[in-house]
Amino acid sequence: MEKNMKKPDIVFPKELRGKFTDSDKKQMKTYLIGMLIGIVIMGAALCNYYTGTDAGSFNETEVYNKSEKAVLTDSAATGNFDDQDEENDYYDDGDWDEEDETSFGSEYEVVILDCTWEEAQVDAENRGGHLVVITSEEEQKEIETLIEQNGNLHTIWLGGRMEGDKIKWINGEESSYTKWGPNEPNNETGDEKYLDMYEKDGLWLWNDAPNDIKKYYSGRMGYVIEKEIER
Repeated sequence: MEKNMKKPDIVFPKELRGKFTDSDKKQMKTYLIGMLIGIVIMGAALCNYYTGTDAGSFNETEVYNKSEKAVLTDSAATGNFDDQDEENDYYDDGDWDEEDETSFGSEYEVVILDCTWEEAQVDAENRGGHLVVITSEEEQKEIETLIEQNGNLHTIWLGGRMEGDKIKWINGEESSYTKWGPNEPNNETGDEKYLDMYEKDGLWLWNDAPNDIKKYYSGRMGYVIEKEIER
């Protein structure tokens, strides 16, 4: 560009010509140039602000996220948020069911009676239960305490039958817990197919016995009935 090229001047409408001095024109030029510079700066700032977005894909959600520095969940980002999302987060961790809150326990009843094992089991079933099944030390202690609170008992029937030297519990439970007396089980008489518990020196111990032992413990024997109950 030639150095002596004349700079363009402001052209005023005919009716305003001659009404402005050179000083007025310079001030107006300065003002207009300032406005142009301001517009350019604002435009550059806006371009920089939206530089992170793809061209032609302006999204109000993205603008909101940047200005508020918000982090959206998957549901909010896709626009598919459902009021049930929070409920699903709670229930999807497991198949919760009201029935899960139901539990079962046992209640016991001591019966003092001279009877055979088979007679005791029939009576227990008629009363809505079965002869007691003991599968832990905790249950053993509970039954011992109950027996000692109910008179001078020496022997009670338990809900087990003998299969060789193994116990088959009347309700089908399986357990490795036992409380055998010395040298038991031994099937001493050859027909000791039933399980009883006897007291010796303050201890309650298990024994295999024949169906009928009334002649040995008349007046000092009985059985414990176990009933399953909802809690």
